[in-house]
Amino acid sequence: MTSLVIPCWMCLPSAQAEGLSDGLAGQELRTSAVLFVDVVTPSTDVIRFDGAGTLTLADPGGTVVATLTDGEDYTPVVAGAHQATLDIQTDDWEITVDGATGGRVWSYAWDLRADGFADGFTGSFYALVGDGSDDAVIEFAAEGWAGAEWTLSANDVGVTGANGRSVPTKGNTFEPLFPIYLNPPEVASYSLGDPVVSGEAFAAGDQECAVAVPGVQPGGFSFDSAGVGTAHVVCDLDGSKELDITSDGDLHLIAPVLPGTNEVAWDGTDNGGLAVPAGSYDCEVWITTGEFHYGADDVETSFPGFRLFEVDAKGVRSGLTMYWNDADVQDAAVPMPDKQVGLEAAGSTGIASGAYTDTPLPNVNARSWGDFTGAGKGNVSFMDTYTWVSRTISGTVAVQVQQGIENSDADALLDYEELCTHGTDPLDPDSDGDGLSDSDEVLAQGKVTVPTDPLLPDSDSDGLSDGDEVLVEGSDPLDADTDDDGLTDGEEVTVLGSDPLQLDSDGDGLSDGLEAGVQTPGPDTELSVFVPDGDPSSTTNPAEADTDGDGLDDGVEDVDANGVVDDGETDPELADTDADALSDGDEVSVHGTDPLVVDTDGDCLSDGDEVLVHGTDPLVVDTDGDGLTDCEEVTEIGTDPTIVDTDADGVTDGREVDLGSNPLAPPVNGSYGGGGCSQAPTAPLGMLMLCGLLVRRSRQR
Repeated sequence: MTSLVIPCWMCLPSAQAEGLSDGLAGQELRTSAVLFVDVVTPSTDVIRFDGAGTLTLADPGGTVVATLTDGEDYTPVVAGAHQATLDIQTDDWEITVDGATGGRVWSYAWDLRADGFADGFTGSFYALVGDGSDDAVIEFAAEGWAGAEWTLSANDVGVTGANGRSVPTKGNTFEPLFPIYLNPPEVASYSLGDPVVSGEAFAAGDQECAVAVPGVQPGGFSFDSAGVGTAHVVCDLDGSKELDITSDGDLHLIAPVLPGTNEVAWDGTDNGGLAVPAGSYDCEVWITTGEFHYGADDVETSFPGFRLFEVDAKGVRSGLTMYWNDADVQDAAVPMPDKQVGLEAAGSTGIASGAYTDTPLPNVNARSWGDFTGAGKGNVSFMDTYTWVSRTISGTVAVQVQQGIENSDADALLDYEELCTHGTDPLDPDSDGDGLSDSDEVLAQGKVTVPTDPLLPDSDSDGLSDGDEVLVEGSDPLDADTDDDGLTDGEEVTVLGSDPLQLDSDGDGLSDGLEAGVQTPGPDTELSVFVPDGDPSSTTNPAEADTDGDGLDDGVEDVDANGVVDDGETDPELADTDADALSDGDEVSVHGTDPLVVDTDGDCLSDGDEVLVHGTDPLVVDTDGDGLTDCEEVTEIGTDPTIVDTDADGVTDGREVDLGSNPLAPPVNGSYGGGGCSQAPTAPLGMLMLCGLLVRRSRQR
């Protein structure tokens, strides 16, 4: 049986031999252990096995390629990690890889067994940490590591959900992540960049507020990272102004980090799961690279203890600071051989491993516990010890914790609901000042029948505040046009004075929108823009049934209610459509004339002149029935069209004209020929007009 002294890897020959032997306190490799052998250069990387039992090799694809017994070897044909398993539990095994210049044998979980609790392991393991391209090597240097059956694994966050705490094995899980080598790994790049953190914030609820309510409203710490790493969210819960990731006095959350935006959830409880008291707390986000948690499963003793070192490409070791929190298992602690008890926590500054050549000192530079018996806090526990290569700390993130019962403005919404769900002001019951309380708007209480926006005084942007619509007008605060007449409720109330609840406020047969010139035809209506006089800005009044005051309702004038002055319709904007000096209403309702025709009876006198000037009947050509038209009497003869015998000589005006006498003068010497046409050269104007009339009439006969 051959043996290997592990720590001095720079002294190893090119044919690298790696294994455990009973020269290292009798630690046996259990059959549950799954080993891997890195093959870098196929055909020259010859794998040799020496020891008891058989070693089964499988290639990276899982195909068994060899079963080796003592002294046999295998030449791989593909590069990559080859799986290796032993068929018996033994401390008599050794693997040699020809051509190796560094560690080639590793496992995600080293499952080992000792002859007894007193068989302490002294030696080193090397974890390869990072993202696979940029990595670092962390040495675990142990002295006096003892456990009857124990497992050593490594990852970037520790026990799942434990946030860096050591916890009982039962009910908990430690997920292996990093390869752990027996010598510094040959495949390592020994290069790891510094972390970068930005955009740190806490947000909860729809409004992404900085408020958490334990058990009611969880939230999350968000931040941006430039690369892969581990996040620590730390909050000063005890008000000490010192952030301690190893103390239950502060909040400590751990999560893996990927490039880009990340989030770490928080439910408002402390490390022990208890509700954090109401108050404001300062928090930070730390991002680390090369973070490394050793998970010691069921290791009863570490005395004088182990230390952690970063190993560079030249084999130089640099001491790292170790952190732990054993609060969940400290009750089982026993005095160590030097009578001390292993520290419950490393403290805010951690425990520095010191120089590689320093002697390990329990509780000073070494992680220590136990007394080489089956008792102690390491028994059936995951003992988590962690460190990192580099760390960046964010700015302060302020988080408010509420009990979930606070109601500062005494409305029906709790403060956290206002801040985080609705975005309203918890100090103002009416955040938007619209006359409705935030809770009435959100919960549709009181006179609010549908939820309105508590942040907008005018939810439907119609020009009326929600309060005015609900409390005064009775219109719909979520419908800008409650009556669907094409006018916003605000336009109707504040500009036009029409009713926002009535399609036809003035009852004239025309919709308010049609009268206001904003409603256009739809598939089920003949309504169109009302521009009767060619002026698009000119409209009828939706709040006045008779816009032009002519005695006819707008809807009566626009008979087909299409908003256009069609043939046969009067203009509802013009009181006198035909401009004859009579209103359309008077013509229709009083005189019976045609409001679209200036001279209804066609006698050459406008209806207005007949009614207002001459007193004649606009529907009769010869009002006084004297045989002369009203037009002839007024415009040609000068007689009175309302009197049959203007000069009261006993002869009608028409008869006198027929006889050639003057209907404006009584007879001379009893003769009706006085002032006849024979006197035309010196006759007055009326007589000359009469002569012309006689001539015209004779020709007509």
